[in-house]
Amino acid sequence: MRKVFLVSFCFVFIFSLNLFAQGEAKFEYIGSKKCKTCHKDQYDKWSSASHSKAYESLKAEGAAAKAKAAKVKDPLTNETCLSCHATAAGAKNVSKTFKVEEEGVGCEACHGAGSEYKKMSTMKDRKASIAAGMVVPDKNTCTNCHKAGTPGHDNKFTTYEKEWPKIAHPVDPEKDRRKK
Repeated sequence: MRKVFLVSFCFVFIFSLNLFAQGEAKFEYIGSKKCKTCHKDQYDKWSSASHSKAYESLKAEGAAAKAKAAKVKDPLTNETCLSCHATAAGAKNVSKTFKVEEEGVGCEACHGAGSEYKKMSTMKDRKASIAAGMVVPDKNTCTNCHKAGTPGHDNKFTTYEKEWPKIAHPVDPEKDRRKK
């Protein structure tokens, strides 16, 4: 009896892990260029700001000194560095056209993998977008990376309330096609 229970438990456990893995993988990272199709103003604001250049900053002058201070050999391969400087670094659920090196901290770093909510019909409905994987960023989204004490970084981030307006990118009410 105990053996049957153990075998049954293992089967259910493995089956559950498989379902979980499939659920995670159904949302793929597609890249900020796909978002640009409908969100050109937001894309333009992002592409001219430092978030879009976050991966490149790991190659910039001074990056080696920051890496040394953080006891990191190569920031371009270090998971800790990439977790804040590159969207979807290390993720398996990326589309074939997605390039971590081109993305920086892109739309999906804050809003979640966009493959399922990218459709206009989904984007028009906030609840449907969230059900399809869209994340509504909040203070914790920002402070996951912008935190005091990160080795080699002088954190210029003051408070969420002061910093958010600098990167806020609302949809122009004239162009808003979402359900009210």
